[in-house]
Order: sequence, then C-alpha cells, then structure tokens
Amino acid sequence: MHVMRLGFQTMLLNQICLGFIAFGSVAVADVSVALAESNDYPVGDVSRHELFDDYPAFKSGFDEYSVDALQFALPTTLEVQVMFGTWCHDSEREVPRLLKIFDALGVKDDRLTLIALDSNKREPLGRAREAGVEFTPTFVFYVDGREVGRIVERPEVSLEQDIERIVSPQP
Repeated sequence: MHVMRLGFQTMLLNQICLGFIAFGSVAVADVSVALAESNDYPVGDVSRHELFDDYPAFKSGFDEYSVDALQFALPTTLEVQVMFGTWCHDSEREVPRLLKIFDALGVKDDRLTLIALDSNKREPLGRAREAGVEFTPTFVFYVDGREVGRIVERPEVSLEQDIERIVSPQP
C-alpha cells in the first residue's frame, strides 16, 4: 500500500524535482515519502479499507446507496482506474456509488485501482497526468489494456447506465 500525504511544500518540492527528473537526477517518490507525514489527505494508491476507515463519508455513501437494476455483464478483462480526491465533494458522492455497483456486479477489488489525488490532480506516480485528468473523480475503464471510456465528475445519466454504455459491445 502506497499512501502519502502531500501539502503545499511537498507539491512545490515535487515540481522542482520534476524538472530535475527530466535530466535523470532526482526521484520524486523518495522526496514525497520523506515529506508526506505532516499533511492532510492521502495521495497515491489507497485501499477501500483505508478509504472507508479514514473517511467515514465515503463509507456512509457506500452504505446508503441503492444500486439500480443491473442487466449487463462486465468484460472479464475490465480494469478501472478510479482517480479522486478525498477533499472533493463529487468524489465523496460518486466513488462510494461506483464501489457499490461493482460489488453488485461481483467485481473484485484487484480490478480497481483507487488513486487519491492532491488538489492539483496529481500523485507521485504520474498516472493522473498520463491519463489527462482535469476533474475529480475520473473513472477510466480499460478492456484488454485499452481505454474504452471514462466518467468524469458525474455520470451523464446514472452510473449504472453509463457503465453499461461504456463496457457493452457497440453494434
């Protein structure tokens, strides 16, 4: 489990270090780990257990959500990157709902990667930047390692219907 807490000083130092990394001389993760202890929110990989234990609003959102009727199956090679902020009200609403829907569909947690972002939509491994994340939450759906769709901030219709549209084969 790789959870870090980043604050302003860490983010500033990371930006400086990113310039050095381009020249291969500094590892941002090492700097972030050293400074991560004194800040307020997780950044990087977070387990469902950590999320629910440390942020009760996510757990209560999960417990209170009722899943709509699901009449579709997920591809066996589906993987989802869930990029969110514990500080973000949209994430607080949508991430628990997504987790509840995936539970109802029988999706194992190892097919989901929960990635907590700082308020600049970044995390030490650069996955949010690589995926072009601008808003939280962003759910990126992959089938056979290829992106097939995403949900950004909130669903267009409902999470259930949007997920079905993304993962169902198109005629």
